[in-house]
Amino acid sequence: MTVTMAFIARRSNVSPATVSRVLRGKGAGFISAETRGRVLEVAAQLGYVPARGGTGKVAERMGVVAAWIRNPNAPFYAGIVRLLQRRAAAEGSDLILSGFIDEGGEPDFEHGLPRAVNPGVWRVDGIIGVDCPQRVRAYLKRAQARGRAAGVVAAGSEGIEGLDCVTFDPHVGAEAATQHLLKCGRKRIVHLTGASSIESVRLAREESYVRVMGAAGLEPRVIRARDETRGAGRACIREVIGRGENFDAVFCLNDDLAIGAYRGLRDEGRCVPVDVAMVGYDSIEDTEYLDVPLTSVWQDPEVLVSKAWELLWRRIAEPQSETVSVVLAPKLVVRESCGGAS
Repeated sequence: MTVTMAFIARRSNVSPATVSRVLRGKGAGFISAETRGRVLEVAAQLGYVPARGGTGKVAERMGVVAAWIRNPNAPFYAGIVRLLQRRAAAEGSDLILSGFIDEGGEPDFEHGLPRAVNPGVWRVDGIIGVDCPQRVRAYLKRAQARGRAAGVVAAGSEGIEGLDCVTFDPHVGAEAATQHLLKCGRKRIVHLTGASSIESVRLAREESYVRVMGAAGLEPRVIRARDETRGAGRACIREVIGRGENFDAVFCLNDDLAIGAYRGLRDEGRCVPVDVAMVGYDSIEDTEYLDVPLTSVWQDPEVLVSKAWELLWRRIAEPQSETVSVVLAPKLVVRESCGGAS
């Protein structure tokens, strides 16, 4: 059996990062003599031999994974963060979280982390980037130019060519949502989208909605909120109603827009689902607790995290292996907000 730092960490009841520092003779200022002695004793008992290479760099795994998450405060992404933390803890790894609300610009990276978040302190084994493709591409460009890149897996809504990826098919969910509204007898279905979502995903969901509507011989109508928040959804739907537009169903880009639109409909005296049927996207927990629970497209975060984690450690163990792309199919969770067909 290969003895790794993560294994020593579990036996010593400390983090892999602490083991790494002790075995490299670092951290004297904040790692106690007792902890240092325990780690060295366990390493000796297990017969640990550090990997050696001609470059003089540390070749042993650190037991540290960086998670880059687009807007980690949003409910859908917050759930992914919790699952990543749980998986890391179960396997004796440390997880470093970096959140990006704004995907614009080119970040400054050092040792696999944005310098602004952690100034070069950590060396990581790998990175799981969830819906932050620009950040991942910028990192790879920078890291490859320096000749040192951590293993990277892209996860979420959009994959990246040349990387291991775990993504949800954006067409399947949008088609299921639109078709369900049609089955419920709705004819004047609008698609409420936002302006700040990942463009390829936003367009894919919109195109699928338009295609299903066209196949049914109905006119598609896309309305755009200023962004993809609840406040924007509420304001947009009230503005549309104020213009006198007539619709009997709304398919929303995500659940935040849908929850905001739901409130906007109530503001304007519209009843869900009697007057307007609704479908959201992501099936976050909040959607179950509206007075009329919201039908929504479910993207299973547990499967996403499990597959991404497996691919990352495979990439770390076999850096020259062929890349793998896993595409997951979302499912429609039917609740009371549509009425009609089940």
